[in-house]
Amino acid sequence: EAGKRKLLEEPEELDVELKKKAIDVEEGVKLEGRPDQKIFYGKDCANCICKRRNKQFALATRAILNFYEAPRRVSKEQFVCLECYDAALDMYEKYAGLLVAKQPLLKLFQPEETDCVALDSSDEEEEGKWEEKREFSVNTLKLIEDELEKTVKGVLGRVEIENQVTWSKTILEAKADRLEGEFELAAKEMAAVQRFADNMHSALYKTLPVVHQHQPALDLQPHMIGSLIPPAGEIERPPIQLGATYYAVKNKAIASWVSVKVTEFTESTAIGGNTMKSYKIRYLNTPYQMIKTVTAKHIAYSEPPRVRLTIGTRVIAYFDSTILTRGKDKGAVPSAFYPGIIAEPLKQANRYRYLVFYDDGYTQYVQHCDVRLVCQASEKVWEDVHPASRDFIQKYVEKYSVDRPMVQCTRGQSMNTESNGTWHYARVVDIDCSLVLMQFEADKSRMEWIYRGSLRLGPVFKETQNAMGATGYHARVPRRTEPFIRYTKEMETSNMQVDQQMRAIARKSSSALAGSVSFHPPAAGTSAAGGASTAVSAASVSAAGSTAASRAAPVKHLNNSTIYVDDENRPKGHVVYFTAKRNLPPKMFRRHKCNPNCLFKIVHRLDSYSPLAKPLLSGWERQVMRQRTKKNVVYRGPCGKSLRNLAEVHTYLRATENVLNVDNFDFTPDLRCLAEYSIDATIVKDADISKGQEKMAIPLVNYYDNTLPPPCTYAKQRIPTEGVPLNLDEEFLVGCDCEDDCSDKSKCSCWQLTVAGVKYCNPKKPIEEIGYQYKRLHEHVPTGIYECNSRCKCKKNCLNRVVQHSLEMKLQVFKTSNRGWGLRCVNDIPKGAFICIYAGHLLTETMANEGGQDAGDEYFADLDYIEVAEQLKEGYESEAEPEEPEPEEDVYRPSAEDDDDFRPNSYYQHKLRSTRSSIGSAGPNPEQDSQERAVINFNPNADLDETVRENSVRRLFGKDEAPYIMDAKTTGNLGRYFNHSCNPNLFVQNVFVDTHDLRFPWVAFFSASHIRSGTELTWNYNYEVGVVPGKVLYCQCGAPNCRIRLL
Repeated sequence: EAGKRKLLEEPEELDVELKKKAIDVEEGVKLEGRPDQKIFYGKDCANCICKRRNKQFALATRAILNFYEAPRRVSKEQFVCLECYDAALDMYEKYAGLLVAKQPLLKLFQPEETDCVALDSSDEEEEGKWEEKREFSVNTLKLIEDELEKTVKGVLGRVEIENQVTWSKTILEAKADRLEGEFELAAKEMAAVQRFADNMHSALYKTLPVVHQHQPALDLQPHMIGSLIPPAGEIERPPIQLGATYYAVKNKAIASWVSVKVTEFTESTAIGGNTMKSYKIRYLNTPYQMIKTVTAKHIAYSEPPRVRLTIGTRVIAYFDSTILTRGKDKGAVPSAFYPGIIAEPLKQANRYRYLVFYDDGYTQYVQHCDVRLVCQASEKVWEDVHPASRDFIQKYVEKYSVDRPMVQCTRGQSMNTESNGTWHYARVVDIDCSLVLMQFEADKSRMEWIYRGSLRLGPVFKETQNAMGATGYHARVPRRTEPFIRYTKEMETSNMQVDQQMRAIARKSSSALAGSVSFHPPAAGTSAAGGASTAVSAASVSAAGSTAASRAAPVKHLNNSTIYVDDENRPKGHVVYFTAKRNLPPKMFRRHKCNPNCLFKIVHRLDSYSPLAKPLLSGWERQVMRQRTKKNVVYRGPCGKSLRNLAEVHTYLRATENVLNVDNFDFTPDLRCLAEYSIDATIVKDADISKGQEKMAIPLVNYYDNTLPPPCTYAKQRIPTEGVPLNLDEEFLVGCDCEDDCSDKSKCSCWQLTVAGVKYCNPKKPIEEIGYQYKRLHEHVPTGIYECNSRCKCKKNCLNRVVQHSLEMKLQVFKTSNRGWGLRCVNDIPKGAFICIYAGHLLTETMANEGGQDAGDEYFADLDYIEVAEQLKEGYESEAEPEEPEPEEDVYRPSAEDDDDFRPNSYYQHKLRSTRSSIGSAGPNPEQDSQERAVINFNPNADLDETVRENSVRRLFGKDEAPYIMDAKTTGNLGRYFNHSCNPNLFVQNVFVDTHDLRFPWVAFFSASHIRSGTELTWNYNYEVGVVPGKVLYCQCGAPNCRIRLL
């Protein structure tokens, strides 16, 4: 008996010794009626489905934890509220009563569905507070071996466990039979409902019988109606036939060609002694008979060719003058056939049209039926072209299958564009494959279609000058511009040719810098823009044959320093979709006026959770409802009130004085608020690279090797260096006095600064769509955003304070397989959400140029807000009409076969050209006379000067003032880890917070779309190819629209 008593007493001593526990909150108070139990406060109940109506807690024994199926934690004390504690004891007493009365326990057993996952913060661990348990003595172990089995059998025999099993089996079988009968009845009812529905369907469609009709074949190419695509084949030029109708030159080869009839063959001896065949032609559709002698080079067939034409084929093509919007020339020249060459063949990319470069500089896409083949062409086709276009055509034809630089742009962007010997700012109005429609800011009525590879476009001109090693440009840190250069190739080129061409391009270098780029690519080990194939890394010396290139410094292939690691058989992360353990279900809604009492009192900390998870852990409920083909999101507040949009959420938060803000809510149906990216196996891991400076920790993981990023001192804010006049005196700021969280943009003085900039360029834009919309930025604001500042009287969490707050998103720095280090989101990020800023040392341009050559420029960011904003506003301030340029005398000299009998002098020719608008509009016949258009050069007639304009705002800060540079190489924040992508999910926004000095905006990153957890965060560096001398960088972002080359 003494041994049995010791067996029963010793486990109690070995279990949990409550008298030796140190309680975090306060010493426990004795419970009335239970002198051995204590009360605790500020704990969490181990019961997942606890209603949490009780604030007093008791230490959970193993029996209590087993009752609630809560996992037992060895290094942590677990508690239950007194309500759950008493409920468990009452249920155990009922079970004991049934055992004594010899009744089945299954009468009381009611399992509850508890589908929940515990979200426990790491700061709640209480390690080291549990003492080690003593081991059983030898006598105790012997007693257990001898008596345990007999004791267990005796206890089970006293409660008649066999009868309990029999009773339970009988009860379960009875329930199963009952459920089976109910299922059969439900199946019969469903069958009856299905028959009823079938009868309704049959009755409905009997009145509307199905009618079968044979429809014509579907035309998959409606744009090709009336013009079939010809087959590929060898181009044939049949001999010219007497009496046949053709097209031919009338006045000048550059003018439009008209219908003629061949009347006679003639032969003459050329200067070299060769016999040259000529043809006498008679012009049709003329008021008088006119005969002229021309060669086959000035005659074209009257019917379209039977095969597809290739690049460089000499043709005449029908020019549609209805799209000619070149200022006062609009509609002045009627539509007609003009000479040119084929610049692009028929292909799917250009919707099976020819791109034609006309001799006089115009470009247009033309259908195959509107093209006529010239009867004879020189072997070097550019020799037949007008001298103004000859050089451009020659280079284009010779290098068509090689890398061709073309401007990559979107509608609304601006760039320098040359016209009549002057560079103007022009805006992109439309894009048609390889053509771009530019609207000149100085004259809104003047628009022109320009080839995207023309040197008349500023980015192409600068890239060409850099590739040729042009001199005369001042060395400076490249600046960001929106349009960029993309190199294109024809897919027919073999892989070997592509590699050779790629290496040839990569070897080019220049002796001076030009152009503008915002960020520079990271160097070895931290490449921010993708790598290139190993074939590119063979050599970096300029190709022989170019004198300028041979004297230049060797080209540095930045991809050569990128370390490629095997991405196969590596641990892949996964997304875990949690449910909230601490979720407090909302109350049933009753009509009332919302106030702070509507909220639950939350005692646990939410700092370590994502912004969108905080409401769900504070008594809110997020419901996704389906409405036919779309989904809607509705939030239910703790008091049961339903909120359908952010405006209602903001009103509710103000009424209840909630600590949450509108950026903790999002109404995107596909967004998962509790989704979290997780990866277990890592070689190197750092819990927080910010070392506590950020409110949200920024972990670092590496599951490839044991390397770490280059050393960098973490800094949350920008740090001015010597020579940077950053004035943060708040007396120079403008503040507001709003009391409504700055929700009325028309009354807030800070909002008005943002609105004024946008309205200047877009007066019709609604004020509600300008800037932040409930702390979300859905589109870029080029003129900048002015946030509320320290002088404002509004709250610190008003709707116009976003960028100035600390990091809220859970982000992770990780090692990529081919792009160095990157940054990804751990949780879902909604569209327009603020991510972080770009911080580092603020440098002057002089210091940046010196430091970039010594230490590298891979983390430079140019603060070029003034230049971007002025480029956007260019032309809005000008009200004076630009002077019409004097007409230039045509330097083209007609050939010997031109008509000597009909050659009007220049004065008559000028007057005739000025009256053609009335002639062209008088009748529909475009062949009344040969029309000549003003010549447009493919190449610019003036150098591009990108120095600071005289009327620039930057001039007000000093004559030699230049944009300042942000350098995050040795000191910076997490913004330095963003990689490049040609299809990014982030965009950059200039924001003014602590100063209104236009030279020093904050550089902030916002999400461009909904970003799922585990996705890498990227943005477009907007490099210009060739602006950094001696450096070549190929992109490896993998996007469908990848531009292939970055530098």
